[in-house]
Amino acid sequence: MNNCERPNTNGQLSFDLRLPAGRPLVPIEAVMVLIDRDEDDILNLVELGKLRWAFDISSPGTKRRELRIHRESVLEYLSSSHEATKDTNLISGILPKPTLVQAHATIRGTELGRRFSCCQWLVANLIDTGELSLAPIPVTCKVSPFIDHASALAFLLRRCLNNAQSAIRNPQSAI
Repeated sequence: MNNCERPNTNGQLSFDLRLPAGRPLVPIEAVMVLIDRDEDDILNLVELGKLRWAFDISSPGTKRRELRIHRESVLEYLSSSHEATKDTNLISGILPKPTLVQAHATIRGTELGRRFSCCQWLVANLIDTGELSLAPIPVTCKVSPFIDHASALAFLLRRCLNNAQSAIRNPQSAI
C-alpha cells in the first residue's frame, strides 16, 4: 500500500482526496465517481442543497447540460463535518485574477477552459453565442482569445444553480 492509500473498514481502499485548486469546477461525471452516486442522485443532492455550488456551462440551445460542481462543494459533502463553505467570493474565486492587457481586464480562453474543466470548443461556442465577450484586443489566429473578465464573472453568476432548483431540470431557465 502506498502512502496515499489507507485501509477502509468495509474492504475498500480510501484515498486522501486533493482536488486541484486550478480546476475549481468539477464535471458531474467526476463527481459521480468521487461520491459513488449516479447522475440523478447528484442532481437531487444539488436540489437539496447538499452540493451547494453547481453551474450549467452549456451553450445556449443545446439539449445536453454541462453541469459543473465547485470543488469546495464536493469536499464539503465528502467531509464528515459537512461544514458549509463560506459564500464570500466563492464565485469570483473560480476565475483567476484578471490580466491587464491594453488596459482591459482579461482571461485567456485556455485558462477559462481549464477553470471550467471544459474543452476549447465549448469556450469558443460561448463566445460565438455572446455568452462570453472578447476583450477589444487584436489577436492572431493561433493565439488563445482574450476574454473580458467581467463577462466571464457575469456568465458564472447567470449560470449558478445555487438555490435555483428549477434550473437543474430546465437548464434554459437559468439563462
